[in-house]
Amino acid sequence: MNIFLFSESLKMKKNIGNINSARTGGRMIRFEELGFESFDAYLQRFFDTLLPSNKTYEYFVDWEKVKKAVNEHLDEIYLLNSLSEVENRERGKKLAELLKKYPQVVEVIPLLIAERVKRGVIEIFDPEIEAFLEFSFAKSRVNEKTIPEIVKFCRNTGAF
Repeated sequence: MNIFLFSESLKMKKNIGNINSARTGGRMIRFEELGFESFDAYLQRFFDTLLPSNKTYEYFVDWEKVKKAVNEHLDEIYLLNSLSEVENRERGKKLAELLKKYPQVVEVIPLLIAERVKRGVIEIFDPEIEAFLEFSFAKSRVNEKTIPEIVKFCRNTGAF
């Protein structure tokens, strides 16, 4: 089963459960206070007024934020850029060496893959082991145990 379809079906079940909860007295939404005669009328209005997209021109890239992040991490970006001069099969080894010598480069990895990070952590689903994994991109968490995990993350995401 495709993990994304599975994930979506779980979300759908939860949403249907929430709708049923509201219908059966769970009262998550006080539709009467909003001027609706029934929950079904509220729900119909909700779906009728959904926008097809939430994307505006600003949705795609906040270039000021990008420039600020690049300027804050120029040294780390230069260090990681040096990997482009290394043979593909040697990049994992060289990245591990960089992380040992300059652990602060780990903080730039989420920027390279354009991932927003909360608390310095990225959570992903690994289909090989069918489990969610957390990857920390905090300088303080770089050690002998986490370096191979970071290298694997970079390889699997295509960061190098």
